[in-house]
Amino acid sequence: MSIRNSSLNVKKLTYLAILTAIVFLMQLIGLFLRFATFSLSFVLVPIVVGVAVCGVGAGAWLGLVFGIAVFVTGDAALFLQFNVIGTIITVLLKGMLAGFVSGLVYKLLEKRTAMQRLHAQQ
Repeated sequence: MSIRNSSLNVKKLTYLAILTAIVFLMQLIGLFLRFATFSLSFVLVPIVVGVAVCGVGAGAWLGLVFGIAVFVTGDAALFLQFNVIGTIITVLLKGMLAGFVSGLVYKLLEKRTAMQRLHAQQ
C-alpha cells in the first residue's frame, strides 16, 4: 500500500469517526424534539454527507449507528413490548437501508449531474 492510499484511508476513517459521533449526538438531541411519543430526527443529513465523502458503505455504517442510537435513546421501547426480534431487525435494517439507499441515490444523481455538465460544455 502506498503512502497516498494510506493517507486517504486515514482521512476516510477520520471523517467516518466524526460523522459517527455526529449521528449519535443528533439522535440524542432529537430526544428533546418530540412529536407525540416520537422524537424528530435529522440524522439523515450527516448520513448523506458521509455517503458523499466516504461512499455507499459509509452510509450503511452510519445508518446502522443510527439504528443502534434509536435503541440506546429508548425510541423503540414502545415497539419492543410487542415484538422484540421484529423491532430489532426492523430498526437496524431500516437504518442501514436509509444510509445505503441514500448513497445509491446520491451516486445516481452525481452521475446524472456529471452527464448534464458534459452536455452543457459541448
